[in-house]
Amino acid sequence: MTRRLTISILLSFIYWFPATIVLHDIITDDGIVFSNWIDTFLMPGYILGLILGLVGGNFAAIIGQVITLAIISAIIFGLLSRYKRDKK
Repeated sequence: MTRRLTISILLSFIYWFPATIVLHDIITDDGIVFSNWIDTFLMPGYILGLILGLVGGNFAAIIGQVITLAIISAIIFGLLSRYKRDKK
């Protein structure tokens, strides 16, 4: 269980970190770091932070990103648990 949890957090962080960079670029208007197709791929990773950031500012965007990280980790953990259960 601990191994699956660690793997799910690492995999979700690998997806979440670039999404947070894109969100930061959108909020600060620094310009586009990644190409358009990567921005589209990363959209589920920053949409909650973007919505909360537009409503409540930068702190709300950070809270949205933390919630998104937890949701993505839970989804990956569920998929890994199902895979292990089906493998038996």
